[in-house]
Amino acid sequence: MKVKSILLFLCCLLCIPTHAQQTEVAFKLQQAYRILNWGRDFDTAENILSGITESDIAEQSDTTKYLFYYCNAGLMDMKEVQSEVKTDYIRKAISIRERSLGIHDSKYIELLCALATELEDADPDAAIPLYERAMVVGMYPFYLKMDDDAVKQAFGIAMWSLAHLYEVKGYENQLISLYRESFDLLSADYKANDATSYIGLYALASYYGQHNRYDDAISTINEVLTYIEANEGRKCPGYINALYLQASFYGQKGDLPQAISQYEENIQLIYDTLGRYDEKLDSNYGNLFATLLDAWQIDEAYRLLDAINDYYIRINNYKGWLNILYGGVVKLEEQQQIDKANELCDKIIENISILSIEEQEIIASKKSQLCYKSNDIAGAVRWQERAVELADELDRDTFLLALSDLAALYRIGGDSSKSLECFLHLKLLLEQADLEMYNIYGNTISEIVGFYETNLSEAESIWRKSIAHIESKYNRRNATYATLINGLGVVMLKCDCENEALNWFRKTRKIYEQLDRSESNEYATILHNMGRAYMLRKQYKQAKTNLEQAKALQIQLSGSVFERTEQYLSELETMNK
Repeated sequence: MKVKSILLFLCCLLCIPTHAQQTEVAFKLQQAYRILNWGRDFDTAENILSGITESDIAEQSDTTKYLFYYCNAGLMDMKEVQSEVKTDYIRKAISIRERSLGIHDSKYIELLCALATELEDADPDAAIPLYERAMVVGMYPFYLKMDDDAVKQAFGIAMWSLAHLYEVKGYENQLISLYRESFDLLSADYKANDATSYIGLYALASYYGQHNRYDDAISTINEVLTYIEANEGRKCPGYINALYLQASFYGQKGDLPQAISQYEENIQLIYDTLGRYDEKLDSNYGNLFATLLDAWQIDEAYRLLDAINDYYIRINNYKGWLNILYGGVVKLEEQQQIDKANELCDKIIENISILSIEEQEIIASKKSQLCYKSNDIAGAVRWQERAVELADELDRDTFLLALSDLAALYRIGGDSSKSLECFLHLKLLLEQADLEMYNIYGNTISEIVGFYETNLSEAESIWRKSIAHIESKYNRRNATYATLINGLGVVMLKCDCENEALNWFRKTRKIYEQLDRSESNEYATILHNMGRAYMLRKQYKQAKTNLEQAKALQIQLSGSVFERTEQYLSELETMNK
């Protein structure tokens, strides 16, 4: 959350000369200042300011120049305009204050904060010293009058803003105390529907939540809830927002019953305070539905769908409803509740026409996956074919991935000709693409070679051509290249070319080590393959070493050992006897 309109226009008027001493320009600027402060009539103020240029104030007093820069910058701030002109105006107003009008004033603090706000996104390192300067000015003993609300407001915002930037930069030492001190200053001035007074505690709770300090986050946001309730009661947007945040912390902590209870309480508060169709229900409904599923309260989640359905239909937001349903599909799939996931997915499909092409492709792919997990291979193929059709209207990557999944499903379904046709088409597209390596290229070649298991010469040819393609276009130090040369090594092993096979395996191992993948299933496979190659070369000591390393890594990664690894180790033991 970010405080808007740092230029608050809060404090008393500057010392203004008598009417007889005023120029027309000075008078207009004083008029604009009063309008912005008292009348809040921005259109009138803008009209006044539009008739005055920098050249008009060149010979005016510092007070008049200050009013020009201050008012123009403030008006641009209220309109949320970001420009170099605005930044320049703020800098010039700061300069005049420092030169002749005095810095121990809330307006000076506000200007420093305004400039820092303009800079913080692009250059936080430049913004931090400005907020720190604002704090030094604010703490000046003589001028920090704690009964002056304008000073406290400006200083409190400076403290919060500095803490926020410390958080962005990862400076953790002081941000907690700064957030709390900003709350101490700002909390004395509570305004309905304005989070400024408690933004320090709110931001601190969010900080704790982002760093998985959920107990601290919960207790801190509870302070916010207590503060809001004491000033305005529970039936207000601020309390509803804070309760939602606390419920989310309980959910992240894993206290699902408490999270569910608070989401339900919040939904009832929204009903009573804002009505049954307020937009705040959106996130509360979605999180409650997901949390009920996480807690395996599936029947309760399904009952909630009636209220969710009614809400989204009434506000004419079918997409929002479908997004919640899709979140439920993903949750149920994770929980292996495939039948129920299918039911929800079918509800989405009934209304799929209102979704974008991209969203339809996601749904079609998900339905294909669910059919596959339900052993409905024909359904999986049919929906993946639809996903490919939709993906063809989208970007190339999405299409290639969808086509790869379809080719695999054809193979699983026993349609070898269609599967090979798809994989060959995919190979052609991947080789034509002038892009970075696709991780599916190696798998695609492996799948194609699988159709030529009994034709070793053809398999060797496919591997060598694919390797040559990669070598001609890409860096060889990548997982795809490793997959290809390992595949060629396996074929050479079958062709009784153990020496060449071992050379390819060694190259593969080196690549995985360079990629820091020495604790992967692929690396375990390479150790196994090298062990087998050494066996066939009758280098039994090296064979045993590699196979034992492969076995240990397999156990570490999956808790089990490849059948062939055990077989080869057993054969070696027999030979030694």
